Amino acid sequence: MAKRPRKTGQILPRNYGLRLAMPGRQDLFVSPAAYIIAQVMLETPKEIRTRLRDWSERHNEDYGEVEPTFVDAVEKREGSKNILNVSRRTGSRQLTDLALPKVRREQTRFTGVVKSKERGEYDFALPFYDSARAVNIGYPGARVGNEDNLYNEGKGKDLSIIGVHLAIPEIALAIDEQSGTPQWANMTGLFPRQRKTESIMPHLPFNFNFFKSLENMTPDELELYRLVTDLIVNYYGKNSSQYEMSVSALKNSKIFSSELVMAINSPSDRAQFKVLRQKEQEISLEPGSQEDRRHAAVTTLVDNISKYLQESFYYVPVGYCREFVGTPWETIARRFEPKGNGKGPVYSIAISDEHPPILVRKYLSHKSLRWAEFPDTLVTSHISQKLNHPYTSIDDVTRRESHVELVLPDETLRKKGIVVPEILNKEYDTLRERGK
Repeated sequence: MAKRPRKTGQILPRNYGLRLAMPGRQDLFVSPAAYIIAQVMLETPKEIRTRLRDWSERHNEDYGEVEPTFVDAVEKREGSKNILNVSRRTGSRQLTDLALPKVRREQTRFTGVVKSKERGEYDFALPFYDSARAVNIGYPGARVGNEDNLYNEGKGKDLSIIGVHLAIPEIALAIDEQSGTPQWANMTGLFPRQRKTESIMPHLPFNFNFFKSLENMTPDELELYRLVTDLIVNYYGKNSSQYEMSVSALKNSKIFSSELVMAINSPSDRAQFKVLRQKEQEISLEPGSQEDRRHAAVTTLVDNISKYLQESFYYVPVGYCREFVGTPWETIARRFEPKGNGKGPVYSIAISDEHPPILVRKYLSHKSLRWAEFPDTLVTSHISQKLNHPYTSIDDVTRRESHVELVLPDETLRKKGIVVPEILNKEYDTLRERGK
C-alpha cells in the first residue's frame, strides 16, 4: 500500500525572538538571526574576511581552507554570493554592489530597495509613527515583499516580522542617526533633516550591530562580534537554522539593548519571547499502520484539548513557545492564556513521539531577576517523573517565576464526554505507572 503524508501534531520552528507590544498598531517580532545576517550583508568583503581570519585563529583552522569553504557554503544555501559581495554605502562604495541601494522619506514612512540575499532586489516600506509608543524599537507596520510575513502565529494579522531585508534599513537608519556620518559617506544617502521626525528615532533591539575595527572594540564589543561570527559560520558551514541561531544568541544577556531589557522587565510584559512556526511536521506512513493510527489519535486529541480550553474555560491560543527548555524533552508547544486580562494559569500542550499530549499548567508570578537564565529546573531521568512533582521554574515567554504542574488530560476529557483514543489510553496508563 502506498504511503501517504500524516501530520504528527509537532510544530517545526521557523525562528525564535521577541514579540513587542505596540498598542493600537501592529506588534513587532524581532529575532537575533535577522539582525545577524543583515549585519553581514552590510559589511564589506574585507570586513567579512577579517571575521573569518579571526574565527580561523580562535579555532586553530587554516584560513586558506576556511574562506573558500565558507564561500561555497553561502552559495549553496542562498543560491548566490550576494551576502558576501554587497555591502553598505560608504565614502568609497557609492553606486554598485549596495545592500541598500535606495532610501527615501515619504511623509511618515521610509521606503526603498534592499538587495536580496538570494537574487534580485526587494522593495520595502517602513512606516514611522510620530506619536509615542510603549516600546521604542523598530517600525510598526513594516512590510517587505517576501515570505517573512507569511509565517507567524497570526497569519500576518497585527504583527510585523522584521526579517533580514527589513533589518538592513533599520540598522542603516539607526547607525546613520547615531554616528553623524556625513551624507556623502553614510549608509542611507539621506541628510539628517530627511531622517528627522517629530519623535525620537527607534532604537535597535540588539547591541551587536556596529562597524568597528577589531583594535577599536571594547571587550564587550569584541565578545559580541565573535558571537556573531561563530553563529554566522555555524549557520552556513554547519547548516544550522535561523531558529537555532536565535536560540543560541539569546542565551547571552549582553546582546539585549537597554530599551529591550526595559520591555522584557515591564510589569505588563511588553516584550515576550515567542516561536514563529514554519509548519506542522508531516511524515510518510502506510495507512492503518500502528504509527499512522497513533499520529491520527494525537492530532485529534490535540484538537479536542484546544476546543476544551477555549470553550470550557474561555482561553485563547496565543501562538507557540518552548517548554522543558534544556531537557531531552524540549519541545515547541501550543500556548493558551486567559481571555483578555483574565486571571488564572497559562497552559501549553506538549507533544512528542516519546509521550502522549501533556498539558503544562503554569501559575505565573513576579519577573525573574535571572530572566536570561531559563532552563527547566526539575531534572529527571524521564518526563513521567515530573507528573507528581510540581516545581518552580522560569516561564520562557514572560520570563516570570512560575509554579509548574504537568497534567495528563485524558481523565478530565473523559469526564466531559470526550473520547480519548484507546491507543493513547495505554500510553497515559504507562506514564502514570512509571511516574509513581
